[in-house]
Formats: sequence, C-alpha cells, structure tokens
Amino acid sequence: MRERSIFYGWWVVGAFSVTTFMSTGVRHAVGPFLKPIVADLGLDRASFSAVIALSLFLYGVFMPLAGMASTASASAPSARRAPCCS
Repeated sequence: MRERSIFYGWWVVGAFSVTTFMSTGVRHAVGPFLKPIVADLGLDRASFSAVIALSLFLYGVFMPLAGMASTASASAPSARRAPCCS
C-alpha cells in the first residue's frame, strides 16, 4: 500500500498559522520592554503607552479594510467569493 503524504495546503496553513502567532506575540509583547524603551527614549510611560495603544487600534481598524481590498483585487474567482468579514 502506498504511503500518503500530507496535502501541501496543510503545510501552507501551518506556515501561516505560525507566522500569525509569532507576529501577534511580537506586536503585543511591549510590556516587558516598556521600562527600558521609555528610559532610553526619555519619555514617560503614559505617552509611550498611548502610542502603542493608537498603533494597535489603527491595526485593528485597517486590517479588515486591507482584507476587503485584497479580496476585491484578487484575480481568482473563488477569492472574490470569500467572505470579507468573519
């Protein structure tokens, strides 16, 4: 009997999952580095935290818009039928 290999699509899903988990972790890992960054830049913690909060807010606002734009500009017909919001 022939040994079945893993479908290549699952490798793609795995790679994107690892990339997403790593980028989310890096994006939200400001806490441990807050005091050294603030001391190095000469800022107070409130203003630096406000900048981080604003960047996370803008990330959350514009990612659905970027997803809709990429879906609208996709050339594959099946990609056009993909839901823009889940």
